[in-house]
Amino acid sequence: MSYWRTLGLSFVLFSAPAFADEPVQVPPELRSLSAAEVDARLADAERLLDDGELYGDLWWYGWTSFYAIGVVFQTVEVATDGNDSDGREADKIVGAVKATGGVVSQLIRGSATADGADPVRELPSATAEDRLYRLAVAEHQLRARAKESDGRFSLLRHGMNVAVNVAGAMIVWQGFEARTRAWRSAATGIAVGEIMIWTIPWYGRSELEQYEQRHNVRVPQGPRVSWGIAPSLNGASVQLRF
Repeated sequence: MSYWRTLGLSFVLFSAPAFADEPVQVPPELRSLSAAEVDARLADAERLLDDGELYGDLWWYGWTSFYAIGVVFQTVEVATDGNDSDGREADKIVGAVKATGGVVSQLIRGSATADGADPVRELPSATAEDRLYRLAVAEHQLRARAKESDGRFSLLRHGMNVAVNVAGAMIVWQGFEARTRAWRSAATGIAVGEIMIWTIPWYGRSELEQYEQRHNVRVPQGPRVSWGIAPSLNGASVQLRF
């Protein structure tokens, strides 16, 4: 199997779902608020959005840089080390593609936390309609942060992490008979991916709930899916919650 074929097969590894950038509209229920209520809710939403901005920056830029460095390192290794065995070189190619996938996934997903309330404050506020729209955008951002924090419990995201690394191991093992190297790389990749997922900014959901409680509102959002492990008669079971 040629290295170009290895590279082509490996590119299937980094497809991943992304958060959709939904258009923001002013919900009808916001139009019934007084000017004072709009100002109070907007100030609270902006404060919550600013909370944790530093950690959001560190997480998003840190992991994006980590994967970018991996791309450069693995690519340089492949290009400059002519004494590698076929299995080792294939492992580096797969590693470079997985790191590229990490960068692409981070760029596509973006971060709902890293910019804090800056996107809201950049909007005009001269008229009552402007401030209503700012509030709608702020609440939309609170929902996006809650959805982002729920990503820690996403079965799809954890499953994709395992599947990508197992697929990479299969390419190296079956194509180049480097079984030990293949599964060692898979174990390392899975561990790194799990650390990234579990360190996703976790406070978005609780901040949205705080906002709703303080203003006695329910910010409209899509269904929330989470999972957990619970004891059962025969051991343990995985439970999905909607």
